[in-house]
Amino acid sequence: MKKHINEESEELIPGLAQEAFKAAYKNAIASGQTVTVVRGSEIVEIGSDGHEKIIGKVKPGKKVIPGKSGFRIR
Repeated sequence: MKKHINEESEELIPGLAQEAFKAAYKNAIASGQTVTVVRGSEIVEIGSDGHEKIIGKVKPGKKVIPGKSGFRIR
């Protein structure tokens, strides 16, 4: 039996994903782990003690124009 996601359910996905990422971040920091995040154009390592270290730069992304991606999902 296939499960169908209606539009109302689909609209909840971004919020649920955001909450899941927040919880994972908090759990990692609470357990003494280091977390890596992107802030603007920098890759930042955050330690459980609160220290922050810039460990790299993010390359500029490519602009995507709908319908011009070069491939189609069928």
